[in-house]
Amino acid sequence: MINVRITIVRGVSSITRFLPWAKKEAPQYGFPEGTRIYAIGDVHGCLDLLKRLEERIMHSGRDCGLNVGIIFLGDYIDRGPDSAGVIEYLSRGDFAGWPTRFLIGNHEDFLLEALNEPPLIREWLRWGGLATLASYRVALPQMSDIAERDHIIADALRSALPAHHRHFLKGLEISIRLGDYLFVHAGLRPGKALSRQSRHDMLTIREPFLSNSRSLPCRVVHGHSVAFEAQTTPFRIGVDTGAYATGRLSSALIEAGRCEILTVSAKK
Repeated sequence: MINVRITIVRGVSSITRFLPWAKKEAPQYGFPEGTRIYAIGDVHGCLDLLKRLEERIMHSGRDCGLNVGIIFLGDYIDRGPDSAGVIEYLSRGDFAGWPTRFLIGNHEDFLLEALNEPPLIREWLRWGGLATLASYRVALPQMSDIAERDHIIADALRSALPAHHRHFLKGLEISIRLGDYLFVHAGLRPGKALSRQSRHDMLTIREPFLSNSRSLPCRVVHGHSVAFEAQTTPFRIGVDTGAYATGRLSSALIEAGRCEILTVSAKK
């Protein structure tokens, strides 16, 4: 039997399943020796938390003697108060002084799609896009013609996005593999070879990935699915702790034989 615990924290609901993998031998996933990666969860416009996490990572990685790198797992925009500030901060190209790579999240993917297909704007707004509009100082038009409104918003946001922000968003990667670890925004579909995984699943999947108790092609490091505490299982490491709602932003420190979670909280 699978036991299910439902936890609701400040409006964020998460389901944690306790699976019987303890009865099985955990798979062995290799990670490159001499390398340390900090994988950072969904930022969602929380610039203050991002800066606090940067300080924590700088202190953690100082004098570690390893090749340090940063991987962001996507969802930089929407819902939180300063999407424009987050993109501006990250578009410098590095973080905490180390080489940094950036994955695309479903929110960036949908924004780029909506800018090219304005009828999608109304759905993007329901996903938290109103906060992004406000951060770029784009006003929401007051009119009854929704189709016309969508086109006006798309045009205004395209004009408001600085060129280097557009370049940053269009250059985001879909996944990164290091050894037997795969960094991706949402996860993988169990039972499918890595070469057959769909882009849609890698950006949006929850189930059956989250409750999967079978070995995957790689150990997956992901965001997308919110939990108050970062989740570590033999098959995946989930680091979306709902920054915009919980005031907690998390990162997974990963090196050969080690995984440690670093979390910062909003100042009270």
